[in-house]
Amino acid sequence: MSGPWISDRSAEEENPTIPLGFNSMAIPRAALTASVVTIGVLLLSSLWVGYGAYVFLAQLDDSFSTVDASELKRDGRWEWEVTSLYESCSAREEGWAWPEILADRPGPFWFAGELACVWEHQGVGDQMVVVVHNINSESIDFVVNISSPDIVLADSSNQPFTVAGNSTGLFALELQQDVDALTFTVELAPVALPEAIVELELVVSKDSEERPLHTENGDSCQVHYKVWNADTDELLDEGDLPVTAGDDSRYITGFGWSAIGLDVGSDRGFVFDTGTTHTTLLPPELAYNDADADDEVRGRWLRFELKLNQMNSI
Repeated sequence: MSGPWISDRSAEEENPTIPLGFNSMAIPRAALTASVVTIGVLLLSSLWVGYGAYVFLAQLDDSFSTVDASELKRDGRWEWEVTSLYESCSAREEGWAWPEILADRPGPFWFAGELACVWEHQGVGDQMVVVVHNINSESIDFVVNISSPDIVLADSSNQPFTVAGNSTGLFALELQQDVDALTFTVELAPVALPEAIVELELVVSKDSEERPLHTENGDSCQVHYKVWNADTDELLDEGDLPVTAGDDSRYITGFGWSAIGLDVGSDRGFVFDTGTTHTTLLPPELAYNDADADDEVRGRWLRFELKLNQMNSI
């Protein structure tokens, strides 16, 4: 009898033998094996990553633990000091007196303690220069903290700020908001020892007349200068020079940086006499501290008065 429910194929064709490895139990076994292997690999990877993190943190901790605070101190002071380039500073509430003869200062420090300085600004965008004197024999990477949101580093990439051993570094601050009066602090502490803080206090006031253009690092300008021996008030030289504000290899370090923060009207000084004047105080490290300099200036503190005649580029 035949019918649609009756197969006319043989038993082997109707129920073929399933090849070994592809039967209903082989697939779960393969998946289970793969899962176990995957878990094992993930576990080993986690252990490897964890060990790597442990080694990295241990090395990082070792690098900080090797910093001995006593190695960064001399005569009970941290081995760096912070001041303004302007001749507008005084002792900051530490009971020490400004030295009468700067060239005869005792020891390696410039000053006997922290300073407070005045910054008279000419409007938003105006800049002033901070000087860091590192008397440690090693290079130090500093974190710069500014207590006011109205003031920023003029070069935001200059963080951390590195000063070579037995050397001096300079950076500029920039005014971001128009303020009539403001007192803030600039703190410098080594990256490796953040509790070792040296401060500079800055008292900001607004000049009676603003200028819209302000010199900054890299600006080309023309200045009239006068230079005195800061201890004797003897006028040593006077003249007109082109200068690139900031780093200018043609001159002593302090001269180029003294040109930062000068201001001029929209005419850039080409038509009217609208340039401002300021006075900076240069220690020998920023002036003539080498043996080849003339006796008149070698090892002397110099006072520079710069007046902006023209701003060639902004």
